[in-house]
Amino acid sequence: MKDIVNFHTCSENKKVPIGFTEETFFQGIHIGYIYNDEAERNKIVFQFLESGLLNGEKAAYFMDVASIAGMEKHRHALGLDKLSERHRGRITLATTQEIYYPGGTFVPDEILDRLGIFYTQSLDEGFTGVRIIGETSWLARGMPGSSRFMEYEARVNDTFINYPVNAICLYDGSLFDSAMLRDVLAVHPIIVVHGQAVKNPYYIKPWWFLKKYQGLHEE
Repeated sequence: MKDIVNFHTCSENKKVPIGFTEETFFQGIHIGYIYNDEAERNKIVFQFLESGLLNGEKAAYFMDVASIAGMEKHRHALGLDKLSERHRGRITLATTQEIYYPGGTFVPDEILDRLGIFYTQSLDEGFTGVRIIGETSWLARGMPGSSRFMEYEARVNDTFINYPVNAICLYDGSLFDSAMLRDVLAVHPIIVVHGQAVKNPYYIKPWWFLKKYQGLHEE
């Protein structure tokens, strides 16, 4: 695995488009998007995924729905039906439960391992990279292990050094309190402001955030 990691890290250090802004970013971009406008969110989701697919990347979207019917409705609202038809076999749609807590409890190490595997497998299949969007509304329901999600978000930044996935984490601003949203800002080096991706002045390096975070959450 070490040889694979080194190969991917060196070979994939290039800039890619992200669709909803003209600026390009080095692969491994970790974007935090606190949204209050669903129309803007839908537009950004579609453009981000579409630009990745056009760039030869494999794409995945993790939606917070509880049924197949709910997934179909959500997929249609986001315009993902069109992308699925145009890029068959290149976009994966799954529920947040399938990805984040398949066993009923969210465990950071498990999802971080799956991200690395998904990335390396995608490159082995001939894709130029991986592009992912994940919804986080399930955190507001207090799922087991969800209190560790900010730990996971901070650690993702280190994981993306070796496995440069391009990702957006979606946070519905109406569901979370100010303390939670401050943590969201602290763990994402890039954020979306007025529909544009910008460098986040509130971002904290993972090691420092985790030191503070773990100190606050010690039993």
